[in-house]
Amino acid sequence: MLAVAWRAAVTAITLVGCRQVLGFDDTEVAELGAICTGVQGGNVTLCSPDAPVCMTLDGKTDFCTASCGTSPQGPDIQPPATGNAICASLASSGTPACGLADVADPATVTWYCEILCGPAGGQDFGSCPPGLTCTDGICR
Repeated sequence: MLAVAWRAAVTAITLVGCRQVLGFDDTEVAELGAICTGVQGGNVTLCSPDAPVCMTLDGKTDFCTASCGTSPQGPDIQPPATGNAICASLASSGTPACGLADVADPATVTWYCEILCGPAGGQDFGSCPPGLTCTDGICR
């Protein structure tokens, strides 16, 4: 099962896949949170080499993201210490964080970037990129 692990609520995510890019036009902007919804689900060809994974949190809208590290499975799994810095380098909207966990592997958790949004705990995490909606503090 894929889930948001360091949050109280568990959110299912669906990974569509990765792609290798040959000749990608670096003048195009396709960052964390860029929409990659295709005709029948996610389309990784709409993602940049920096955010090459297309996933959905709501089963409707797919967005580009990137892995922000791994950590061992255990009773108190935490994202890697460098994960938030990796995510911050990929986003210009909301507050990027290393917080989506793929817990399918019994030994290792693979973490992916998410975008936090809206007000929480006296702080405003900002707004979502175009095409995503802030729901329960996460752009979806």
